[in-house]
Amino acid sequence: MNSGPFSRHKNTRALYLQRQFTNIKLDNFPNVTAYYQELKSISDQLGNVGDKVSDPRMVLQLITGLNANFDTIGTQLSYITPLPSIYQARSMLLLEESRKQKQILPPSTPTDVALVTTATDSSLPRPSSTANYQYHDSNRGRGGNR
Repeated sequence: MNSGPFSRHKNTRALYLQRQFTNIKLDNFPNVTAYYQELKSISDQLGNVGDKVSDPRMVLQLITGLNANFDTIGTQLSYITPLPSIYQARSMLLLEESRKQKQILPPSTPTDVALVTTATDSSLPRPSSTANYQYHDSNRGRGGNR
């Protein structure tokens, strides 16, 4: 039976992927989505070499790689019995990330938006000085004679 070059290196590949999987950290990614996608990608690769990652193991690794910004939600996830599915855990982290981002960003007001839009939109026509002059003259004429 010919095992081929891939199967001969299957154990080496599995060890390499295991190391990557256990060392993945949220700090190396811009957000929870990118972190989860990389974790899922490595998990899928492990499955391809015969080392399928169980759902509870995925959740535990997801929690293990979190940073201090997610300490509270990570602790809450680890105490849920049985552990939530990977999709539930990911959703909870995404909600927490969204909540934290809303706390950081100052709320915008409609006035702020209008000022930015007006100030940056060069395609809007600008009033000419003649139009302003005529407007002022017509006001003076009406109010000045009364």
